[in-house]
Amino acid sequence: MFERRLLVVAFVFFVRLLVRVDRAFAAASNADLNSVVAGVTNKADRGDNEVCVVGGGFIGSGFCAVFLAVGKRVVCSDPYVDDQTIKRRILEIWPNVKARGLAGNHQFSPPFHRLRVEPELQKALQGVDFVQECCLEDIDIKQRVLGEIDALTDRSTVIASSTSFIPHQLLIKKCRNHKDRVVIGHPSIPHLDCFIEIYGTSESWVQVAKRQYTQFGFEVIVMKKTIPGHVLNSFLTMNMRLGAKLVRDGVCSPEDINVALRHLGREFY
Repeated sequence: MFERRLLVVAFVFFVRLLVRVDRAFAAASNADLNSVVAGVTNKADRGDNEVCVVGGGFIGSGFCAVFLAVGKRVVCSDPYVDDQTIKRRILEIWPNVKARGLAGNHQFSPPFHRLRVEPELQKALQGVDFVQECCLEDIDIKQRVLGEIDALTDRSTVIASSTSFIPHQLLIKKCRNHKDRVVIGHPSIPHLDCFIEIYGTSESWVQVAKRQYTQFGFEVIVMKKTIPGHVLNSFLTMNMRLGAKLVRDGVCSPEDINVALRHLGREFY
């Protein structure tokens, strides 16, 4: 009987010890995270951070243009797009950036002296504080690239994906180091519209991302859950389905649907 009681006491003591150790590790981890987040926030507030855009297509070029317009040093990485192509794309959309009121003193041409194009991802990511991933909307490509970015960047680097439809839990599947700092940062069209929607599993990193996007000139909404298509594309998909039904039912033409939707957005929202 005595031995049994002794075993019970020892077991309870051991469990309590484990709980204390677990709490200590959790507190240390939270303190470390808070320290990292504070450092990122302070640097972003000073405006001396460099941002990296991974992918130089339509959306990637748009982000590059916006980041340049608000005064950031920008490095763009895309193994399939050269320096001249990136600059040409930014130059073509610069009037849209000016129309958004972001160009400041650079009304006539983009500040290309703050743009660096680096096709090699590892070199492009050196020293950056914010990464905007804008690769093809392919889950295998997104997972691979985000996994590489997670492995190659410092703990304090915010990683945002512009994915249009892929849920967060699938995006981070190959992120092994610090997946908590990976967020969804899905825009409308960055050089045309200031909307962006974000989602992440860490409230601290979500707030850091929200703060940064606000400084970049975006109007941010924070999603509480991750779903395919997020908020914006859920609305667009619903409108597309309804528009197709109206055309099939002979109510109006596709051109009329476009006109109606333009006025819907303009007049009521």
